[in-house]
Amino acid sequence: MLTSNNEDSEDDSTTTSTTKSSKKRKSSDIRSQTCIDNHYENFPTPLVKEDQINKALAKMFVCCNLPFSLIEHPFFIEFIKILRTTYNLSSCWVLTSVGK
Repeated sequence: MLTSNNEDSEDDSTTTSTTKSSKKRKSSDIRSQTCIDNHYENFPTPLVKEDQINKALAKMFVCCNLPFSLIEHPFFIEFIKILRTTYNLSSCWVLTSVGK
């Protein structure tokens, strides 16, 4: 019985050292990798995606009874650009005709 306990403890120490080395490797890999968001934001927004965003915005403005003039407010424009930098925000006139 003592032999099996010693063997178990040796296995545990091996597992622990392997885990520690893999943790070290993972943390160093994370620091050297670039974030995919930095590259993704540079791609233009596809027309299909712009259409989906326009429809969702129009639905939000209508259902929440928000004035369409809010689309031209600088804070709203800043908010949209933070969400998706390549999206071209439509004018209030374009959004009122979305879905017709």
